[in-house]
Amino acid sequence: MAPRRPPPPVLKRSGFTLRGDTFGVEKHSRVERKRLSELFFPERLQEKAGVSDLKNLLKEAVAAGKVMRKCADNVVELERSMRAEYEPIFRAWDAEQKAIEDVAWSKRETPTERAEMDPERFISYYFLGDDGKPDPSKTKEPIALSVTEPYSPLGWELSREVTKIPGLHHRRGGSYLDYPATIYVGWDKDEVDGLAQKATEEADRQRKAELEGRWEATSEKHLQLIEKVKRDGLFVDPTSKVHVDPHKFVGSYVVRCKEIEKQWPPTENLTLDVILGSRNNILEAAMNLSMLEGTMLLALSESTLDAVAPSEEYPEYSEDDDDDEAGDGEQETGSISSRKRGAPATDTTSGPPSKKAKADVPEGRVFLRVTGRETGEGEVFSFPERGHLDFTDDTYTTFTGEVNLPHVGDKIPIEGRKVDAAPKRQPEPWITFSGGRYGLELGFR
Repeated sequence: MAPRRPPPPVLKRSGFTLRGDTFGVEKHSRVERKRLSELFFPERLQEKAGVSDLKNLLKEAVAAGKVMRKCADNVVELERSMRAEYEPIFRAWDAEQKAIEDVAWSKRETPTERAEMDPERFISYYFLGDDGKPDPSKTKEPIALSVTEPYSPLGWELSREVTKIPGLHHRRGGSYLDYPATIYVGWDKDEVDGLAQKATEEADRQRKAELEGRWEATSEKHLQLIEKVKRDGLFVDPTSKVHVDPHKFVGSYVVRCKEIEKQWPPTENLTLDVILGSRNNILEAAMNLSMLEGTMLLALSESTLDAVAPSEEYPEYSEDDDDDEAGDGEQETGSISSRKRGAPATDTTSGPPSKKAKADVPEGRVFLRVTGRETGEGEVFSFPERGHLDFTDDTYTTFTGEVNLPHVGDKIPIEGRKVDAAPKRQPEPWITFSGGRYGLELGFR
């Protein structure tokens, strides 16, 4: 970015100051006669709107002592005298600052370093003639500038300067979300766009290769875990009364979500760490999906989750709604409207499922609710979102599934593989995100 100069020298006399082009008293510059006329006689202006505002502004300025009642001739003469005296002082200061900037510029060896130091001078150096007008013959080929730091001002500062020059073009290539990236500047728009597009395609290829590499790097741990499960068997709680023991799902998983990878390329593996919840029929998980993080609840039936964390399809009901909604599918949905607030949730997963349930629900499926926050600005989900995971083998170490995710979409495909039988992270309490809307009402965590 352009170097910041120190404040210019100040000349003081008879209570007045002159700094740069500003002449006035203390921090208040003298208002020109034309502007004073507009304030004193707003009716002379062609535009009549805002007259009262102008009068109020003038009254406040006078009350604050910011307006001189009369610009005496001696004040005008004082300003003229001070400006004459100040001019050589300012010229010497300006020359000194330019010399310092020239030394700093000479130490910048690459176009990127020069553009970062002073975008305006960069444009002049490479694309303008001695007369300050555009000169395409000066730099015929596009210049590539590397942007390596997040939130670098180079992009918007350079864009501001380029748009001032007729016929000059720029475009960013490489990753649009990550760094490094490249900004191309040149006279030929097609050439500039082509270089940027090529850089973007190469960045996409590298990003996909990196994601695949990280995923494949988890294969060894995953295969070792499968062998251990096949050798030692899954832990099963002999006292469990549910048809699928929740202990089988506990552990640390790495997750893939192609939609998130495409829109928000992660810099590390997406993860899901599943633990036994405070209720035996519900699992909890710490979710890290790069741009989203939060807590997931998992159960073997939708009704179990609806009783604890209704999704947006089941908004909050008052107790008066219970009678109105009775008989309207409450036995199937198990929604919060089917019982009084604070009543204990029915354990719908105890015992083997009915034959109808077996026919409707694929073997190895668990249903989920997820809530959390967007990691950029911390925006919390408005409502818990729905989804499901299907564990695809008898070791319960691999799953595919779908989940609704804010900012991403509905029914987003995900897949995961277990890499450790023990979870590595503990989930945040559900009420961290629900604000008590569901969690506190039902005494859940």
